Amino acid sequence: PQPTDIIWENQDIGFFNRLFRQIFVFFVFFVILSVSIAFIYLTTVASKATSKTQVSYLGVPACDPVSEDQFDINGNEPYQCMIQNAMNWTMDYAVGEGGDILSCWCTALGYQAILSNGDYMNACGPWFIELGTTIGIATGSSVIVTVINLVLQMIIQWLAEFERPLSHTALNSSMIQKAFWAQTLNTGFVLFVVNYFAPKALREAVLALPGVGFLLFRGPFAELTRGWYALVGVTLVT
Repeated sequence: PQPTDIIWENQDIGFFNRLFRQIFVFFVFFVILSVSIAFIYLTTVASKATSKTQVSYLGVPACDPVSEDQFDINGNEPYQCMIQNAMNWTMDYAVGEGGDILSCWCTALGYQAILSNGDYMNACGPWFIELGTTIGIATGSSVIVTVINLVLQMIIQWLAEFERPLSHTALNSSMIQKAFWAQTLNTGFVLFVVNYFAPKALREAVLALPGVGFLLFRGPFAELTRGWYALVGVTLVT
């Protein structure tokens, strides 16, 4: 290496000393990464479980964002809000039915129509509260994930320096490799697993985990279908 690339203060570190440091860093990084993945996963799943938002459908498979293969956290098919049908409902009918019917009707109306009409605003008040709650939870979840990744980046830099590499190139290579695995697993892998609806045997097996078992492997998609590519695949590639 070029003299300017050499980290001179690390040249007196022996081979076995450096090897021990690398093994130690590997195990520490593995533990920290496992904890961060678990925390991000649980945070994301909890955010999805408390979400009250609906996906709107036009009734045209080529246009609808999600097909009929979706499941909720309990393994049931979620309510599908058909916009064409909701536009024909009356306010009295939607308010009388409440629940998913009211949420679908309010979604079909849109924000502008609701805010410009006092009767619509009163009818869709619960829907606005649920929407605000969902947005708040999702925002909090995103902030937590961002903070975890920022802290992890600082830890990665410290771990790479603790290995006492012989050159700046080796130092940068170590940091890049660790950052690659951290970002890939904390984003792509977690996003993939969160949206995976596992077979019944696996879902029942993870129930043995106290407090979190009911949240695991209960995503909306059991297979890589059109809906998966529209919601999960697009997020992964962007």
